[in-house]
Amino acid sequence: MKKIYLGVIATLLLSGCSSKTEIVEVETTKPVISTTKVDIPTIKQESSFEVTKNACLAGNASACYDLGIYYYNANDKKMAKVAFYEAMQYGDNRSYSAIRRLECEEGDGKSCGLLGWDFEQGEYIAQDYRAAAYYYQKAIDLGDTNRYGSLARLYDKGQGVKQDYFKAAKLYEKSCKYNSDAGVRDEACYNLGNMYGQGQGVKQNHFKAVELYRKSCNNNYYAACTNLGWCYIYGKGVRQSTSMAQSLFGKACDGGNNMGCENYAKNNR
Repeated sequence: MKKIYLGVIATLLLSGCSSKTEIVEVETTKPVISTTKVDIPTIKQESSFEVTKNACLAGNASACYDLGIYYYNANDKKMAKVAFYEAMQYGDNRSYSAIRRLECEEGDGKSCGLLGWDFEQGEYIAQDYRAAAYYYQKAIDLGDTNRYGSLARLYDKGQGVKQDYFKAAKLYEKSCKYNSDAGVRDEACYNLGNMYGQGQGVKQNHFKAVELYRKSCNNNYYAACTNLGWCYIYGKGVRQSTSMAQSLFGKACDGGNNMGCENYAKNNR
């Protein structure tokens, strides 16, 4: 039995939508990006459109994706989404990012954030840090507080944006406070602790670094346990204690942190 999307696209294509839809270029101030790893030519000839449409109706995933590109370029986003969903049903993973882009343009902050992740990781589309930064910022502007840490990471590393430790620290701080994903929140607190420890983007403050490391370590973010252990080794922000450091290195090692294991073995000699 054909999937529901195929039935929808067949009904819409064969009854109400002309293949002579005018092709227009999408005007935008956002980064010039591609929605696919390879360049998809715009389908300009009616015969090409019919071939692509029929191939999609027959279950060809790439044809459905190409059809979605056609409709997107024709500014028919409703039909573009139908085609991309059909491509996704048939196994074309590029459509995940294409659908996220459409939903982002409709004002869905979560989709903007997921699209930013796709660009940062090169998950379904070509890796593009500049586009990742753009969509992370758009997600934040639309209320997705879970993307503070994602954008902070790019500013911290200077990927897609000019390296700016001050902005990175501010964003890590917000992520540490407001991110609803515990794992991402603890990572942000850990990264902010590193910035306080090194004096990057903030005034160096070992006491603050210890506070943040401890917060993440207590939530089993094991890299923070290792760093907290080193604070005890050198007596930075805490009273020096080799035994406490060993306990923290051991916890980190038990949690799978390789640096914790190395430090535990080194200090156990």
